[in-house]
Amino acid sequence: MAKVFGVFNTIRNNWKKSVFFTAVLSYGANFANEKYETHMFMSQCCRTVSAYGDMPLAVDKKPKKVTVILNPAANRRNSKSDFEKYCAPLLYLAGYSVTVLTTEREGGARSLVENLIGETDALIVAGGDGTLSEVVTGLLRRLKGDTSLTEHLPIGILPLGRTNNVARQLLQPQDDNHVHFLTNATNFKNYYIN
Repeated sequence: MAKVFGVFNTIRNNWKKSVFFTAVLSYGANFANEKYETHMFMSQCCRTVSAYGDMPLAVDKKPKKVTVILNPAANRRNSKSDFEKYCAPLLYLAGYSVTVLTTEREGGARSLVENLIGETDALIVAGGDGTLSEVVTGLLRRLKGDTSLTEHLPIGILPLGRTNNVARQLLQPQDDNHVHFLTNATNFKNYYIN
């Protein structure tokens, strides 16, 4: 019993340190819990998507080709790591043939889309509102010359920017969790690829 009173005495005499360490411990526990929940959520998403990717393809069909226009400068340069952690695994597990084109400068997404060579079944914009605007501008400029690519091309949005106003209006996220928003946007059913 004397030890318990000794602990309470120490806490009372050092209340500033006690409050500080309690706050740090609380923050650390919250951070660890959030990481664990994100890991479990991503594991469940990967299991669900891999069931789709494990379905056999007919002999005469090729895997669907998806082209991702990634802006690594979006969201204070965090978009590339977010894409690699939360979006890319789901696309690969779904069985898509994924080509990632990275922008290197402002206006780069527009020129990438204008000069897009090759066949693609869907175009995914991985960035913020500015990247989406550039891709749409590139597609409209491309429509002037060759409509074969853009005639029935599904466009997906991965909200990797800071505000993502267009993606929020179109996808209507259920909660404010960034990881949930990204994985729901990556959902292969959003692209209507048949």
